[in-house]
Amino acid sequence: MKSLIEEGNQVKAEVDRWLAVPEAQDVEPLTQARIAQFEQDERLDVQEAATYTAQTQMITSATQKMKSVEHDLSVIASDIARVEGIIHALGSYRLAYVRMQHEKLNAHFRHVQIHLVDVNKETGEIKDAFRIEWKGRPYRLLSTSESIRCDIEIGQALAAARGETMPMFVDNAESVQRLFDEIFTGQVIAAYVAECALAVEAFKGIESPDHPVKRSA
Repeated sequence: MKSLIEEGNQVKAEVDRWLAVPEAQDVEPLTQARIAQFEQDERLDVQEAATYTAQTQMITSATQKMKSVEHDLSVIASDIARVEGIIHALGSYRLAYVRMQHEKLNAHFRHVQIHLVDVNKETGEIKDAFRIEWKGRPYRLLSTSESIRCDIEIGQALAAARGETMPMFVDNAESVQRLFDEIFTGQVIAAYVAECALAVEAFKGIESPDHPVKRSA
């Protein structure tokens, strides 16, 4: 019993000693300032650690995204090169196709050339067009006689393409010297300016392998 009482007294004394510790407001101002500074430094350390962690995560994420973007750019560059190759091949194919069509079309003429497209020599761009040349000269620059001869040649080619013999009317025939040296495969009506009554004159040309039929009326 005595032992228990003594032990209880010791516990009470220990409790009293702990209760005797001064409250925070009783601590010296200098100590309080140091404690506050320590707490503030601790909070700043926690904030900096959080900021550093966030920045590290951002850098890691940005690095991964940059690698992904670089890979995508490499794929895009490869696709662009492939598409440019296809475009170049298509351009070459179209140019060759157009040339073949021109050759096939113009094979029906002696002096006429018909152009269906124009090619930009600098860029290689192909644009649809329609131009007629006669002996290498644009149609708009031809004289009256040259344009008539050009029209006759085109008319003969159209008749041959249709497989029909079509009559041909030539106006201002007086402006064309040796008009009937041209090749005609059907009836020809030539209108001349003359101070006389209207007349119809029959003309029969000489047949040859190069000129199978040559008639006018």
